[in-house]
Amino acid sequence: MDDQLTFDLFSDTRDFARTELSRRVMQQAVLGFLASQKPDALAGNVPACRKKLRLEGAAAWFSGQRTRREVVRTMAVVSVFHREHCFADCVNQRELADGVAALLAEKELMEQRIQVAEPQLKSSDDLFSEFSYWNYAASCDQKYHRLCRKLARLKEALLKGSRLERIRALNVADFLYVASPENLIGAGELPTGWGLLFVGADRRVRIVKEALAQEECRMEGRLRLALNIAAEAAGSVLFSGGVGISKKAGEVAFYRPPRRRGRV
Repeated sequence: MDDQLTFDLFSDTRDFARTELSRRVMQQAVLGFLASQKPDALAGNVPACRKKLRLEGAAAWFSGQRTRREVVRTMAVVSVFHREHCFADCVNQRELADGVAALLAEKELMEQRIQVAEPQLKSSDDLFSEFSYWNYAASCDQKYHRLCRKLARLKEALLKGSRLERIRALNVADFLYVASPENLIGAGELPTGWGLLFVGADRRVRIVKEALAQEECRMEGRLRLALNIAAEAAGSVLFSGGVGISKKAGEVAFYRPPRRRGRV
């Protein structure tokens, strides 16, 4: 999808102390994006399954009556601050990544030529020309198809065993997004089905690519992620209420709840 949408999630656009995108700003922006989707539950820093595979944010939607509710949809967002963190940890990672980027650029140029040479591939059902769909798979350009096959092989080698692929393989989220600073990575470099969000220092989120539904996600996986969301949200509730529990002894301590300093 070529359209790009922007969510101005916070009206306060003051110049924050740090111009770089900090992890706190990233998590605020991700939680704001998830909240704008109006889920029934959400939390930040949620384990996808194991502690090493943590999500910047996750959300769940429920259906049914209160006495018998089901998790019908889940969404997960992974934050990335370095481009190489999207790829597998292999010896020739840089070479593969540069190769994929070069092929993606060549693919885009070839698609522009196909639009001129084969205008019949354009969908006639689109109401707006800026959101036109082109069926490049039906193109007669064999060179283009060879390039696509080569690109698929390189991407598979680059992404196999990566953090993103391991999270997808858990099948806990219907929709998966990568959130990164502006222009850190291209949408074509991500695994199939992943969406891409660009986050600015002012907490604005730009949807570069919409996520596609993960067909392998099932109720068991959704429920697992929803339980992780609930467990992680419990810590935030205790903190906001001024309640602390020591991990070793399990003793409960009370302190003054944090004070809200301003309005959103």
